Parts: sequence; structure tokens; C-alpha cells
Amino acid sequence: MRQNSAEAIVPDLATSWTWSEDGKNLTFQLRKGVTWNDGKPFTAADVKCTWDLLTNKGPDTFRINSRAGWYVNVESVGVTGEQEAVFNLKAPQPALLSLLEPGFTPVYPCHVSPAQMRQAPIGTGPFKFVGFQKNQGIKVVRNPNHWKPGRPYLDGIEYTIIPNRSTAILAFVSGQFDMFFPYELTVPLVADVKAQMPNAVCDISPMNVAPNILMNPAPPFDNLDVRRAVAMALDRKAFIDIFLPQPCTHSSPVGFSAALRLGGSVTAAASVDWLSASCGDSFASAVLLANQSAPGCNWPARA
Repeated sequence: MRQNSAEAIVPDLATSWTWSEDGKNLTFQLRKGVTWNDGKPFTAADVKCTWDLLTNKGPDTFRINSRAGWYVNVESVGVTGEQEAVFNLKAPQPALLSLLEPGFTPVYPCHVSPAQMRQAPIGTGPFKFVGFQKNQGIKVVRNPNHWKPGRPYLDGIEYTIIPNRSTAILAFVSGQFDMFFPYELTVPLVADVKAQMPNAVCDISPMNVAPNILMNPAPPFDNLDVRRAVAMALDRKAFIDIFLPQPCTHSSPVGFSAALRLGGSVTAAASVDWLSASCGDSFASAVLLANQSAPGCNWPARA
């Protein structure tokens, strides 16, 4: 299996980057000749505007800035040339590259406000926005001026919005669509789709979101042993059987996404050796620990 690492990150709108000796300055050399969909050039000023926006230091704001917490260590972003931007950090943070790498971190154009971007977004990518109709769909067309020669291969993409999951699955199975949004399917649903549509390609793979049990720090859950007891009481074998009804070899508690497309054969490989304890022994230990830590809560004697 390939392992993700900072060394495996491939530049896109940047061509290279370097760290200062103290690890507090990250300098990017940007790709030349890149333009926004409206023909204006992409420059380091756009990078600065974007992170001023994300760190709440610019004149404009997002309606909801869900990524502000990602960049609390970014002191500022400087422009040292049209094609050079520098991230100045409060403290060394090698993992910053991993925050800049995913698709959740686009660069925004300086000359277009967030309000305009919500209605008619522009970008530097392979497709150009055509239109959006609420609860109906989104349409994009090929960007003929994309900086990657010969890309994209498609003339356009039409995304149909179907709020109801069952309706969407039926539409896919009936052949109306070529692909299904991956995060809407559970493993049992993938099996149902495969049974109805044998030529569908069903891929189940790890994703970078881990489902967690979250507890407010109110009594009795302010007690670490009680929280540990809750973790111990989970029926780990049941999770495996429900989510991954096949031999498993994966070793970390990650979430899974299922992607469906037409043609080919089904592939599904994942695993969970982290869920190995027997439910009976684990639950009994959990009840014992919980009763010792918070005896007045009347913890159940069995699952």
C-alpha cells in the first residue's frame, strides 16, 4: 500500500517550495501563465488574499469560516514577487503542507468578492462554472485555457441534485447517471446496488474522516475512566460485520466511502484489526470500570 507523506505531495498551482532554517517560513514559487476563468492572471496576491480571508484578516469575510482553525499558526502571508508567496508561521509546523494540499484548500481570486463567488464562482481549474439551480443541479464546461495541456478530456459535467438518497440510488440503478456521490452509501447499500446492477463498479476505500463518539465533559463523563468504559463497551465485532462484511486487513479506525460507477467489476477491501476484542469480555470490563468510577449511575449489567 502507498503511504501518504509530505514527500509525496505534488505541486499544482505552485511549482516548488522551500522552508527556512528555523521552519517558520514556507516559500512557494507559483506556476507562470495560469489565468482565472475571466482571463485575469493568477498571482501571489491571490494567495495572500485567500489566507487573509481564511484567517479573518482581510476586508471581506465568509458566511461561515470552517477552516479558520486550520491556520491559527499562520502569522501572515507575504508577497515577494508576482510568482512568490511566503507563509510566515508563529512556530514551526511541517504539517502545514498537508493542510494546503487537499481539495478543501482552493485559492480565491483577489478581484472577486466572496459574495460574488457564492453566486458565480471562477477558478483556475479544468472546468468553468455555467450555472446552478437550487435542488436541481450544477453545470460546468471545459476550460479551454487550462494550464495543463490537453486537459480536461471531458467537454463538461452536469451534476444532478437529488435530496432523497433512495431516489438517487434508484436513478443510478436505472441507468440515468454514470456516477453516484460516494459519501451517501453504506456498505450494505453498496451490496444492494451491486445485486441490482452487476456492471456497476463499487469501490470501498478509506477516507480521511474518522467517526467518533463525542461526549460533553459533564458528570459522569468528566471522569476519564467512565469515558474509557464507554469505549470498551462498544461491540467491535458488530462494527466489522456491519460495515465490512468481508475479510479485513486495514489497521486504523477510519471512515469509508463507497463510489459507484458503470462498467468493470466490484472491488472492496478494507479491514479492522483494531477491533479485535470480544464483546463479552470487553463489555463486562467496561461495566466493572464504570461502576467503580461512577457507582450511582446504575450502569447496565449486560449489553
